[in-house]
Amino acid sequence: MKNKLFILSLLWLWSCGNPRFVLDTRQVSFRQLLEYVENEQQQVKSLQAISRITIDSKEFSGHFYANILYQQSDSLLITVNGLFGLDAGNLFIGKDRFIFYNQISNKFYNGAVQDFKYRRFMQFPLSISELSNILLGKENFTIIKIMDYSVQQNSFLIKAQNGDLNYDIWIDNHTGHIFKLHAYKLDQLLFTREYGDFIKQEGIYFPRKIIMTQVEEHQSIAVYYTELKINKEINRKKFDIKISDTAQQIDISLSQENNKQE
Repeated sequence: MKNKLFILSLLWLWSCGNPRFVLDTRQVSFRQLLEYVENEQQQVKSLQAISRITIDSKEFSGHFYANILYQQSDSLLITVNGLFGLDAGNLFIGKDRFIFYNQISNKFYNGAVQDFKYRRFMQFPLSISELSNILLGKENFTIIKIMDYSVQQNSFLIKAQNGDLNYDIWIDNHTGHIFKLHAYKLDQLLFTREYGDFIKQEGIYFPRKIIMTQVEEHQSIAVYYTELKINKEINRKKFDIKISDTAQQIDISLSQENNKQE
């Protein structure tokens, strides 16, 4: 019954000239609010985008363009453009397998997704699993515990905990999306994520600006979407990667097994 009341109160958002969530905290918990945010994220079934990505880290500082293709559940393709718009690297992540082709070194890696999820792709200062969530504007709240909350004029602030990590989460009451998140450990700020410049397509709000800063590592990544299509049909052939006949193949799964044996 609470879920029905919550959804009804959220539907009121779209019927008003000045959209705002109407949240009766006597009947609806802030856990349900986070569940609503997660549900909205899951409404993105496909994504076709061109992005400008800026990276600032000890290893690399600069910006480049990348094409993003995403099909929910089984396909994510990231194509990084080099000089003159030529492809510099391709990363395909399927349901179980991945392919990473570095045109610059003419090497391609393949293996199980599980073997690759914590590795880094080219100059990105993030693991593959982190990068995927950043590009799709996703957060995961399934295991956090809500400690406190407050209702502000244009947003909700939720304080939450997961193990030894504490979070401050700001949710915009116009878009129903997170626009800022801070993570702490022992009162020390570890990382921040910011979402902005929202566009509405197919009834879904999506951020065209996504910024993550890892404070202790002094590194950040900013994604600015210049073109964006949500929930439009994607030709499966677009996920194909053309690999040179002379490229060196490296199987990550086999290399890891060899390291274990050694």
